[in-house]
Amino acid sequence: MAQRLAVQRALPLSLAVAGSHAALELILNILPLTYPLLVAERGFSYTQIGTLALVASLCGSLTQPLFGWFSDRFDAKKLVIISLVWIAAAMSLLGISSTYTWVLVCVGLATLASAAYHPSGASLVSRLTRKGRAMSLFAAGGSLGAALSPLMIAGLLSFFGLPGTLFLLPIGLVLAVLIGSALRPLPRMERPSMTSLTGRGGSATALILIITFSGVRSWVEGALVSFLPEWQIVQGGTLAGAGRIMSLFLVAMSLGGLVSGFLSDRFGKWPVAITSVMIMPPAYWLFLNGGSALAPVFLAVIGAAIGASNPIAILMAQQAWPKGVGMASSLVIGIGWLPAGIGAWAMGQLADRTSLDQALTSLTWVPLIAVGAMLAYRFQMRRVKAG
Repeated sequence: MAQRLAVQRALPLSLAVAGSHAALELILNILPLTYPLLVAERGFSYTQIGTLALVASLCGSLTQPLFGWFSDRFDAKKLVIISLVWIAAAMSLLGISSTYTWVLVCVGLATLASAAYHPSGASLVSRLTRKGRAMSLFAAGGSLGAALSPLMIAGLLSFFGLPGTLFLLPIGLVLAVLIGSALRPLPRMERPSMTSLTGRGGSATALILIITFSGVRSWVEGALVSFLPEWQIVQGGTLAGAGRIMSLFLVAMSLGGLVSGFLSDRFGKWPVAITSVMIMPPAYWLFLNGGSALAPVFLAVIGAAIGASNPIAILMAQQAWPKGVGMASSLVIGIGWLPAGIGAWAMGQLADRTSLDQALTSLTWVPLIAVGAMLAYRFQMRRVKAG
């Protein structure tokens, strides 16, 4: 009966799960917009900003397998709601934290909430029919929430400064109540067997290559999201203008993630994945060198390509490790996202030693590593199928 209910309400429940992801990212993605204010008002260096991003990545990535273990054993719906309240509380306190140490603590707590959410959210997706569509909606919901965050929150920061983050707590509480109500019809999942947790069969080599692929796109995304607002201000822009360009980038990511699932159903996962990373280097070079008029167009192309590769990576990891799809998903979401913080930290180091322009230019050819990983994945999966 519970299974029939999930099937009958597959689309509404898919949208509810996607909405929970959007709510989480709406709150979390105020973080990059606080960086210019932390530089201007608190005197933080680029290295300190990069360190904040690194701490966020470490807390949000390395702990995901642990939270995945919890989500398999407890009610994932409750963990999703708890995560929304948790992240809203942590982010609301960031703006009134008076020292760098307390800012680090708030960032760490907020990204731990994100780590608690993602395995639980992915677990809810796994209960639905048409998982490819549901995964695309899940990823697109997160990207859309991240895209709306600068538009909705930049005004608060512009008017109130850093203390404007206090408004995130009531916003988070309201969203948690609404999402909890929408998810109520989704049945609780039975505890998985040990075989489904550890997985047997598949190709560990292919799984590692997918994690590498995911890590490269995370490196590029993390570096851009962390320093794109500051770069816009260095170029003579305003905080509001930085919010708009960030929203363009993140909306494009959202659309890329939404479309990729449908494209993969028609053309296959691998063609969509390798195309997404092959177009990144030329689009990125043109973004930096093609002139200000066309820069937003090429930035949108980069965002769409990054967004398209996200749900595809999870689906391909499940294909590479079919008898342990939960563990495969956790590794891609967790370990595969770790380079986002490392990339931002490295960008901060390089920007302090050279310039922010040179640091951004260094990202141009990084996606070629992902191209190599995709080619190797193709070869490995053909070997597996050949026996």
